Amino acid sequence: MVDVLVFASSLNFSEIEAEKNMSSGGLMRQCLRLVCCVAVRNCLECRQRQRERVNKTSLISSKAQDALQGVTASAATKTPLENVPGNLSPIKDPDRLLQDVDINRLRAVVFRDVDDSKQAQFLALAVVYFISVLMVSKYRDILEPQRETARSGSQAGRNIRQEINSPTSTGTFVFT
Repeated sequence: MVDVLVFASSLNFSEIEAEKNMSSGGLMRQCLRLVCCVAVRNCLECRQRQRERVNKTSLISSKAQDALQGVTASAATKTPLENVPGNLSPIKDPDRLLQDVDINRLRAVVFRDVDDSKQAQFLALAVVYFISVLMVSKYRDILEPQRETARSGSQAGRNIRQEINSPTSTGTFVFT
């Protein structure tokens, strides 16, 4: 709905800003924030889908092992992302940094009020900064995938050390 109201209409934002005593360009900055939030949401959905694919392959291999041992595995419950039909999701290619719809929205924000060159330059710079942050985030995850698993393992070790060193600890620990 926002796409139609903001980008496909010819509403004059400067008149609305003047009427509501907003600073010049305030509505376009809000539009940029909205577009960036949706793009980040799509990126997070792509990451979640990738994690689910990895989990499904490990689940399938463990189910195969259970079947060989004669143990029946129970059906897994659906995640919220699996409940959304694929055709309603804006994700077309989960391996891309930004989806086509996000690129088009970012382009529309920059070129909507191109008459005000200072505002267009500000928006273009903000879009470049946003994309660079996304790139750093994505490629950091590619280059350091073990960091996430190491972090969860170190957190478990830290919890055990805190329990051992705690003055109120009542547990008896046996080390072998």
